[in-house]
This record gives sequence, C-alpha cells and structure tokens, in this order.
Amino acid sequence: MLKGLVDWWARNPVAGNLLMLACAVAGFLSFTKMEKEFFPPGADNAVYIQAFWPGASPEDMESQVTVRLEEAVADLDGINWVRSRSSESSAWINLAANPGVDVEALTQEARSKIEATSGLPPGLEPVQVTRRIGRNWSIIISVHGRTDERTLRTTAERLRDQIGLIDGATNTIVVGAREPEVSIEVSDEALRRFGLTFDDVAGAIRRTSINLSSGAVRTDDGDYQLRARNLADSQVDFEAIVVRQTPDGGIVKVSDVARVLDGFQDVNAYSRQNGEPSLIVSVQTGDVFNIQEVAKKVEETIEKARETLPTGLEITTVYNEKEDYNSLTGILFQNAMQGFGLIFLLLLLSLHPKVAVWATIGVMTAFLGSFFILPYVGVSLNFMTVFGFLLVLGIMVDDAIIVGEAVYERMERGEHGVDASIVATQLVLKPLMASVLVTMLAFSPLMLLQSEVQQFTRSISIVVMSTLFFSLIESLIILPGHLAH
Repeated sequence: MLKGLVDWWARNPVAGNLLMLACAVAGFLSFTKMEKEFFPPGADNAVYIQAFWPGASPEDMESQVTVRLEEAVADLDGINWVRSRSSESSAWINLAANPGVDVEALTQEARSKIEATSGLPPGLEPVQVTRRIGRNWSIIISVHGRTDERTLRTTAERLRDQIGLIDGATNTIVVGAREPEVSIEVSDEALRRFGLTFDDVAGAIRRTSINLSSGAVRTDDGDYQLRARNLADSQVDFEAIVVRQTPDGGIVKVSDVARVLDGFQDVNAYSRQNGEPSLIVSVQTGDVFNIQEVAKKVEETIEKARETLPTGLEITTVYNEKEDYNSLTGILFQNAMQGFGLIFLLLLLSLHPKVAVWATIGVMTAFLGSFFILPYVGVSLNFMTVFGFLLVLGIMVDDAIIVGEAVYERMERGEHGVDASIVATQLVLKPLMASVLVTMLAFSPLMLLQSEVQQFTRSISIVVMSTLFFSLIESLIILPGHLAH
C-alpha cells in the first residue's frame, strides 16, 4: 500500500506541488495564530488555602486557624504533601496533588470541607480556597514619583484597570501597595462627656456598617433578593455613624467621640524606582496569550496614560518579555536558515545540484508544515518548543538526504525519470519509516508525564513528532516527484 502511494505521487508532480504548497501555507497560518510567550503556560497541581485574621499574632494564627484548617482537609484523597505558613494576621496552606488527580474537583472538595469547619475565631475573614495557578510576569511597569501614597496608589490602579481591558492582559495586578485602612481613635474624655463606653461605639459601628444577605422573596413578578447594604469604607462614612440619640432629640456621632483616620495598613512596605516611591503594575500571562500583540497594546495604553499623569509621577517599563521572546525566535529562525544553508552546501558538494535544491526546499517545507498542528493541541511558541525545533532540526534533515542520495545513486547507474525515483524511494521506504517511528516512540513518553514538568516536556515531544511526521511526508511523497522530473 505504501509503495503504491509513493508510486502515484511520484507520477503526479502537480499533486506533489499542491501538497507542498498546502503544507507551507497551513504551517504559516498556524504560526500566525499560535500563542506566543517566553515561558510555557500551565497550572500547578495544588490547592491554595488562605486565611486572614486582622490583628492576630503568628502563634494565634497557628493554633486557632492553621491547625484546624489542616485537620479539616487531612482526610482528602489525592494529596501528595501539605505545606503551611502562619504569620501575623494571615496564614496559608498549600495542598500538592498527586499526579493524575483532578485538581478542580479536589479544590471544590477542599472548599466544602473548609466551609463546614466550626470553631474558627469570630474575627476570621472568609477563608479563600483556590487552585494555585502559576502565571509569569510578562511585562513589569513602575509608577513612581514624589507624591503622596494615595495619589500613587490611585494612579497605579487606574493604569491596571486600563491595561486589564486588553485581550490577554486581564491578569494585571498592582504590587507593593498597602491596603486602605480606616482607623478610629476613641477619646476617653469624649466618652465620659457623653456617658458612653467603648463597647457602645464599637457596637454602633458593627450594627451600622454591614453588608448582609437575607435570602429572597418569591412573587408573581419574580424573585427579589433581600440585602442590607450599608458598608462604610471611608472616613466620611464612619464619622456619620450615629452612636446614640440624646433625650433632647440630639444625636451623638462617631466624629463626636473619636478621630477617624483614612489611611493605610500599618505594615512595612518599601518600594523605590530611582530613589522615588513606586508601585509595580505587572501584566501576567493569561489563559490565551500573545506577547507581541499584548506588548504593543500595553505600550499604546502607557503612552495615553502619560498624558493624564498627576504632577510629579512617571511611568517606566522595567521589563518587557517581548524583547526576550524576539531574541528567542530570532535564535530559532537564524539557526534554521544556517542549517538550511549548510544542508544545501553539503548536498551541492556531494550530490547533483538539482537534488541539493529540492532536498533543501523539502526540508524547509517540512519545517514550516510542522507548525500546523501545534495550536490545535494547545502548544504555544515558547522557549521549550524552540528547544524542540533546534533538537529535531538535525534529525529531520536525514530523511531528505537519504531519499535524495538513493535517487542520485540510481541516476549514476544510468537510470532516469520516474521509475528511477520510485525504485530508489521504495528501497529506503521501510528503514526510513522505521527510523522515524523509533524516534517518535523515544520522545513520546515526555508527553505522557503526569508531574509538574509535563508543561515543559509535552511541548518538546509534540514538536519533535510533528516535525518528523511532516518530514516523512515530504521525503516519501513530495521529494520523489520532484526528483523524478
């Protein structure tokens, strides 16, 4: 069957030319639509649990929060190891899953366990349970200048929101900013003057500043959610809270007995750019990411943002992954062109010039066609796929050389035309296919690994097998037709 296929394609050079053109065009189109990033994408096989308890010491976080959360998820199946850390006001637990475990299902199960846990401190904020996703910092932008902290933070957040509207840049974050915090300093003298206690003030704030859901009411017109939303979050809001009504009809507000300060959390934070206070806006890789397109649109957004910057502030791009990516792809195509040139030179010195020309063109076609299937199997163009291409470049050349040398040998014996090309190709058909299939089998285990390294090794395996497949098509189907005519 394979020999008959070789015979038909060799006798129909037009079909071979169309197939070669189809491989080149399909590969080029797939290359343009591939995700482009420096590091390969991937999500860690782990569940991340994070808890916040404002004002708690590391010892209290450990004994009252971390230990109880660890006990809640201790009986989960599929956990490889557990790592936790307790610090002031916060704690986190990392659950690493075994290879092959459905991490999404494990995350949901862990969330259910945590929500059912009782005995946690009353002041503990809702525990966050998420799948840990590793995202690379593709673009790092610094917003810096001599200004107050609130203006700096507002400017950085506004830039983050503008960049977040770009396709592929939705995972943009601000790093180094202290969280806003409203502190209330109650005066003992004012409490005595109005006959109040500290608990009276705290209770009024607790009762008034709420965000509560109370279920739903079903009516003929539909369901209506019952919510009490009166969450104070600024100095003005807290100062306006009523603590008590006086017998003469007056009211005592928080502003009458306390000083409300609208500031930031009291934590150590030191971030500088050229000696000036700064905040970092980081563009992280998205689920679908093209560094070239994202970088271009981010640069345009930064230029527009510079036009409306407050006095004294500047925006500086600290790192742009696009530069590393362009250097990476430059290495790939530079090595490919050098390899094609050396192939042509060596074949020109040892074989007939026409054989050298068609063999070199065939290798280039196979190289370009190998991009065809990559975007459809979730492989992006990154440093691991580039490594795979460089690794297989020398292997794929052998196929065209073997077929070209076999046809040239028949020509030296006095045979010419289609029959010489068909006979020569059929003689090397079986060993050539065996060699390619053995190489594919050697690289296939890299695609089947279940550990965290799979996101790196899978790309290499798919690139090698795709390149060898198209090299086999070119050598056994397209090249014999060219050499025959």
